[in-house]
Amino acid sequence: MLYKLFDIITIGIPFGVFKITSGLFYETDLLLYWGLLDIAINSFNFIMYIFTKKKFLPTCLLALLGQQIGKKTNIDSTLTEDTGESFDVLFSFCIVAIVIGSGDIARYTSEMTLFWNISVVLNVLGAGSIRVLQSIKRYQE
Repeated sequence: MLYKLFDIITIGIPFGVFKITSGLFYETDLLLYWGLLDIAINSFNFIMYIFTKKKFLPTCLLALLGQQIGKKTNIDSTLTEDTGESFDVLFSFCIVAIVIGSGDIARYTSEMTLFWNISVVLNVLGAGSIRVLQSIKRYQE
């Protein structure tokens, strides 16, 4: 249970924050609303997981779209959901690369920088911790 909640806090929500802050900074409504939707999905899953021990929605908008594509075609929806999630990870990391690589992070407002930095710290710690947990889990198989 803790693994799933940890994943939401360290990956799902930070990716939403990356989209929201860059959407605000670059004045791109698509990124802003996409990030808000991803945070809503992750918040809903977090709450539902606490009470029911199960996730009700895929982790993000692209995973949800991937799942639906799988259901409408003869392709395994778990595979298409995972592909959607993979593209979301790539896109979120591209946002981070663009914001940092361009130097625009220095022009973020102090509030945006605070949320961005918290998200980066959570995301880096989460990615490292999850990778270690996956390695340990393989010993138990």
